[in-house]
Amino acid sequence: MKQSYNIKEIYKTIQGEGKYAGRMVVILRFANCNLSCPWCDTDYKGGERVSLAKIVGEVLRAYGARPPRESDYRKSRATVIATGGEPLLQLDKELTWELSQAGFNLHVETNGTIDRPMLPIEHLTVSPKPDTHLKITVGDELKLVWPQPGFKYRHLVEFEKLAFGRHSLQPMDDDNLEANIQECLDIIWIRPTWELSLQLHKMVGIK
Repeated sequence: MKQSYNIKEIYKTIQGEGKYAGRMVVILRFANCNLSCPWCDTDYKGGERVSLAKIVGEVLRAYGARPPRESDYRKSRATVIATGGEPLLQLDKELTWELSQAGFNLHVETNGTIDRPMLPIEHLTVSPKPDTHLKITVGDELKLVWPQPGFKYRHLVEFEKLAFGRHSLQPMDDDNLEANIQECLDIIWIRPTWELSLQLHKMVGIK
């Protein structure tokens, strides 16, 4: 059992990407990553050691109240998104259990290069990176940032064959964003397996 975890930040926002875009969530951002993508738009370096109890307390404080249990109504919508960096470097059954006991569903966003843990994850999103070996090939959502240096059209076709409930195509947020959005749309018109994912939180001006 870990005594503490290396955490970058914990805060409330809306999910900006993929299937659950628009839902209020608490971001649990783990520090550190096993990859170093030059275009990454996330500050995951540094962080501080935080105890399990303090993490749960900070998540509850960020959420604003203790979430209702599933028994209180059909399904709790209180959601924690474990992201990074790479959350699967640290996420374990003890932290997952305590978040569940506090009333939260757990969503995980990973680069897919670490084996999927046997944890109760409600929604698993894999975002592949070029020149890596994808160890998680089954999940709830595959999110492909496009265009991405190192990925060709053939990779996009190969990703379609993987057993994910949703295939999200997300325009690269760089100086060519408008052109990237159009390129994603052009792909979706002819390959409808893919669904457009925009970073809604950035569009409305929140973190």
